[in-house]
Amino acid sequence: MTTTLGVTSWLLGVGAVVVVAVALAAIRELRPALALGLDFLLAAGLLRLASAETWTAIASAAGIVAVRKLVTWSLSATAGTLRNGSAAEP
Repeated sequence: MTTTLGVTSWLLGVGAVVVVAVALAAIRELRPALALGLDFLLAAGLLRLASAETWTAIASAAGIVAVRKLVTWSLSATAGTLRNGSAAEP
């Protein structure tokens, strides 16, 4: 069972790169494409956590969740600033 989870986790990690590329080509917006890729990476991290119950695996999954939240928050804040027109003109 551990081998199956490891392989599935690895495939989800590779799939995240493919999904981001396809989503970016299809919708031409970075924010939703990155959010989708980070969701795949989160799923891969959680599968890895299920197969290896160590503090390192738990920290890795928590780190992935934190990075995903930080990136989507940052992109949302940037998009909101640009939409409101309050971004500094060069």
